[in-house]
Amino acid sequence: MILRVISYLLYALIVGAGIVLILDKSERAESAVETANPCNEPITYHIASIDDRFDITTAQLRRFIDGVGKLWSDAAGRNLVVHDRNGDVAIHLIYDDRQQLVEEEREVNNRIQMERLRFDRVHREYSRHSEQYEEALQNYNTFQDQYEGKVSEHNTEVAKWNEHGDAPDDVKQRIMDRAEELSRMQNELFSLKNEVNSSGRQLEDVIERLNEISTRKDGIIDEYNEQFAGEYRFNQGEFMNLGGEQMINIYHYKSFNHLRLVLAHELGHALGLGHLDNPGSIMYPVVESHGSADVRLSEQDVAAIQSLCR
Repeated sequence: MILRVISYLLYALIVGAGIVLILDKSERAESAVETANPCNEPITYHIASIDDRFDITTAQLRRFIDGVGKLWSDAAGRNLVVHDRNGDVAIHLIYDDRQQLVEEEREVNNRIQMERLRFDRVHREYSRHSEQYEEALQNYNTFQDQYEGKVSEHNTEVAKWNEHGDAPDDVKQRIMDRAEELSRMQNELFSLKNEVNSSGRQLEDVIERLNEISTRKDGIIDEYNEQFAGEYRFNQGEFMNLGGEQMINIYHYKSFNHLRLVLAHELGHALGLGHLDNPGSIMYPVVESHGSADVRLSEQDVAAIQSLCR
């Protein structure tokens, strides 16, 4: 099985690793045909080794193998895969730089995702503060227009009576009342100005935090691109039959569901199946099309195993 990592554009910022999983080299299927027909006698397997750095127990691995073996058995209508302590097919989980590379890529990608979540959270805060600032500024401008209009009206009337001499008592009272109103409006305008400034400072603080997160995220993206952009190819797993010694070696998996898919594919070779050209089949050499869906046989997989056991 081969893993290929190809650079691609993620949103408008992140160039990362697009993972295309090529299950194994086609020549491995030829070696599988050399095994005895499992439809006459089931193949037996044993778990030979699991590197401690894989987060899986022997019991878990056996459940996965039995589970995917049952897929093939149910399709054939007979038991095809049996566990035996001295079974013919040795299962190995071998940890090396392939699995380490994938785990490192996942760790850096997780850091990018965490920064994106922080950015989204702070950006929502920015939107809220931006609305508050715009509302406060609009209230200030509206009230300032009203204030300036009343000031102009007041000054015009005062200038008029200054030209004509002493004003009547009712006019004097009106001018005094308006002066008091303008004083109150001036105080309110000052409060609105403080509200705008306070809201603006909060908005600036959020913008500064957004910029810090963006800078930090861009730095991690650069780290990601430097380490993982480009193309990598390596065996992901394989079935071998060398002089009658049969083994399935697993070098890498992204998740338990992915491991089940790899095991199902390699067991298919152990049973004697070759590759199929249907992207939805277990025996298709590229696993990308399966995504994270449940592992299941396609109609072509079923037809292939039934043809073998006919």
